[in-house]
Amino acid sequence: MASELRVNTLKDASGNNSIATSFVARGSAKAYYHINVDGDTILDSLNISSHDDDGEGDGGIHLSSNMGSANYSCSLSHDDAGAGSTLLNSDVTRDTQADGTFDYEVVKVNSTTNRTNQDAVRFGAIHGDLL
Repeated sequence: MASELRVNTLKDASGNNSIATSFVARGSAKAYYHINVDGDTILDSLNISSHDDDGEGDGGIHLSSNMGSANYSCSLSHDDAGAGSTLLNSDVTRDTQADGTFDYEVVKVNSTTNRTNQDAVRFGAIHGDLL
């Protein structure tokens, strides 16, 4: 039988440092991931059902539990694993963002006109309301 615990405020063991449970629920990341440099293995994750590797620095994230809408926030980061890239940028491909998935690119920027995809270790966190 499932149990339910209903509280309004959480406090530490000494009764200090209180925080409303609504802040915990709304302020916590709803998903995160850590993907290896080749983009073929999820090393650690929460609420990620799968990742697709669409080529060098190009992929997609699929959530286990959908977000409430496609208007959630994605914080992406990367590490070029010692490749010496001077500037990398991680982008969500906005027109692909849906309530349960999004595509991204890790791009090496050599100039304003020369952008090439780059393999890198990928990190991300998703914030917003779950469905």
